[in-house]
Amino acid sequence: MVFDTVGGDTQERSWQVVRPGGRLVSIDATKEGGRFFVVEPDHTGPEELSRLVADGEPAPPVDRVLPLAGTAQAYAALEHGHHRGKIVPHVS
Repeated sequence: MVFDTVGGDTQERSWQVVRPGGRLVSIDATKEGGRFFVVEPDHTGPEELSRLVADGEPAPPVDRVLPLAGTAQAYAALEHGHHRGKIVPHVS
């Protein structure tokens, strides 16, 4: 999957790296044939989350942190139910 936030030439080049059956998701709504939806900004959720973290609210239990390259391993653990807590991808 490719997530395009630029559009234009970058979006066109992105098709070269999408595997058969893959998806290209773009926030550029100028291309015909795509699906269009609108997302309204909502500041209350992130503000409330920031407040909870600042107040030291307990975080959900974390089973493991995996690098983004370990996504397949994370999905396998979710499918087989061998985890206690969240499986968190680490993006650096």
